[in-house]
Amino acid sequence: MDNMSEDKTPSRTDGSAFFVFSPRNADEFNQPFPLDRIQSFRIVGRITLSGMDYENFATDMLVEREYLEPFEASCRTGAVYECVLVCRQGNNRTGILVIPDSGGYIKCAAYYDYREVSEDEVQV
Repeated sequence: MDNMSEDKTPSRTDGSAFFVFSPRNADEFNQPFPLDRIQSFRIVGRITLSGMDYENFATDMLVEREYLEPFEASCRTGAVYECVLVCRQGNNRTGILVIPDSGGYIKCAAYYDYREVSEDEVQV
């Protein structure tokens, strides 16, 4: 993991997003979605990837990612989805929220943009 870094410290950042179950790639987040399917979330960890690794992650989300495995136990669906934020090195304001499934696969994911979360919802 020389070009990746992990931070397992909990974040108090909350917001809401549309989660896609078993997404193939990040393009699926750009589809229209029903407003009643917006889900509250809490970020419980961050993974920062190099530019190339982030592009690889975003374009093929069906592949096992071993860097997601350490977060399996702390991420879950429920009233508030607890997820890990995967972002590109040098850009922690946008990324992909992920709830990993067993074995480092993605159970569900959503696009994250700090600018779309109201100031009242963010406590950094």
